Amino acid sequence: MKVEIEVKKHVEQILDGIQYKGYIEIAGTKFNYDLMFSIALSLLLSYPEVTEENVIRYAPFLVVRKDGEKIELTNEEYEFFSRIIVKFVLDFYRSLLARGKGKEATAPEISTPLTASSRGWRNFSLQERTILNRPKFGCALPV
Repeated sequence: MKVEIEVKKHVEQILDGIQYKGYIEIAGTKFNYDLMFSIALSLLLSYPEVTEENVIRYAPFLVVRKDGEKIELTNEEYEFFSRIIVKFVLDFYRSLLARGKGKEATAPEISTPLTASSRGWRNFSLQERTILNRPKFGCALPV
């Protein structure tokens, strides 16, 4: 059985197509993250056969923090956070590309970082809720 839970997400672009930071808040518990791709998204997404699954594999540097402390992630936990965060960052990256098509390139304002936020509901499986209920994550989700 899946349970719908409120999720807030935020991303800030540090280096276009390569480095991002932000947070994900699940049922009121906030996790900050740093994400870096080993291959620039512009190059990865230029190949028609590349899927979101492939892109997740090229994000080897994902650090998740709670209350400023880095959380050591198991492979299962890493995959869980990667799926949520990388998909959000990909949507953000693609939306920037879509807005830029057909316009002349202009220099970005350095003082204004490119960011995006989202708020909504997501269905979490029992396995995902079990992960988030582990003491190191501190969520209290129904199981």
